[in-house]
Parts: sequence; C-alpha cells; structure tokens
Amino acid sequence: MFCSKMGIGRFLLSLIMLLSVQTLFGKAILQGAFYKEESKGLKSNPVFTLEKVELLKNGAKVWESRFYNSKKELVALEKLMLVKGRPTEYAINQIQVKEEGRFYLKDNILKMYYSKNKRDSSATLIWDDATILPPMIPSYLKLNQEDLKKKGLLSVKLVVPHLLTSVSYDFRLIDKKEAPCLKNASYCVSFSPGYFFIRWMVDPLILSLGKDFRIMKASGPSLLYIKENLEDDWSPFKGDATFTYNAD
Repeated sequence: MFCSKMGIGRFLLSLIMLLSVQTLFGKAILQGAFYKEESKGLKSNPVFTLEKVELLKNGAKVWESRFYNSKKELVALEKLMLVKGRPTEYAINQIQVKEEGRFYLKDNILKMYYSKNKRDSSATLIWDDATILPPMIPSYLKLNQEDLKKKGLLSVKLVVPHLLTSVSYDFRLIDKKEAPCLKNASYCVSFSPGYFFIRWMVDPLILSLGKDFRIMKASGPSLLYIKENLEDDWSPFKGDATFTYNAD
C-alpha cells in the first residue's frame, strides 16, 4: 500500500487485527476476513482471513496473528510479546515477499532488525509513551478512547517495520458520512499521517468502532500482498476487513 507511497500504509490494516477462538496454541481473541474494495464485503468470498491468538509464555502475554490466503496457506505471521502491558519483543514474517523483521525493547531503546531481498538492516529508536507498534493500534485506541472523544484527535508515533523508523500518525474522529464506515458503527475514526505532505500521498485507514471501541471494520492499506495474475509482480493489498470477537 505504502510501498509506493512512503512504504507506510502496508503495515496498517492487517496489523491491527485481534482474534477470538480457543485453539491448541492459545486463546483466539478475534477473527478477520479481508475483501477487495470492489467486492462489497460479504457478497463475495474473502481474499484473506486472519486469526489472532493470545498465549502466555514465562509470565508474558503473546499476541500471535496469522494471515491466510483463500487456499488456507499461511502468508504472513506476526507476534507481539507484552510484559505488564509493555511491549518487549515484536516479530513479523512477510512470507509472500520473503521479508522478516525483529524488534526488541529494553530501557526505552527499541532495537530494530529487518531483512529484505537477502539484505539485513538495523537501527535503534528512542521509545516513549506515544510510540506504538502496528499490532498495538486497537489496544491503544481503546485505552485512550476518552481523550479521543474529548479532543477529537490523538497523535502517536507509529513504528513502520520495513522502514526501521517511526512516523507521526493521528487518530481523528470523523463523521460517518465522510468515510466508508459501517452505518451501525458508534464511532468512525481516521488513522493517517500527521504531516500534510505524507498524508497527501498516503491512503488513510478508516475504522468503524462499536460502543466498546472495538474495531468492527477497517478500510484501507494492509501488510498483505496480492497477484492478480501469475505473471504479475506482488502488489500491496488494499481493501476492507471485518472482525468478529469471542466473548472475553
């Protein structure tokens, strides 16, 4: 999605998904289905599906998101480890395009490693309370919902894995008439770059939220890729995703 647009947006839509179903590997907390924009949602079969499970590992909480294509093949995997609500490790495996990233947070220093086209890159980043990794978008939004309702705007620094840096992003409350939000959504939120010149080049992520501030639908860029024909190159997938949550 943002591969050609500053490389930012392709980590948004799919990375914000949580799961819900009991599995042998942990407790699933959300399931998602991804549709092409022109498919008008549930009228067609999903192009991708998602399941995210929650596991406990040595006292830490691990969120593992698994993305599958229509053939039930695993195409992307990400894991986020949290200790007392604070991220300590994050990993992403872009199986389709053979890219991998690993991130470690210690003493407010985020060490970042990324492998692309058989080339390894690394960098460090200073972490603060306004910094988030892509899988943290839903939980950050829910945790800070009162501030968003009151001010209409929340600013964060989103870590973009393949760029090995963070980019200023804003959550904005918007009118449902201004964006493709669900009619029954309680809130409609736009998530887009804070800087105008980047926002001008990058598609926003539009989130339809329920009364509990859970994401019901997300429309926009994702971390996934698609080939329209076998001879085509991989291109970033942009579309709509709907989510179903299990009871807590």
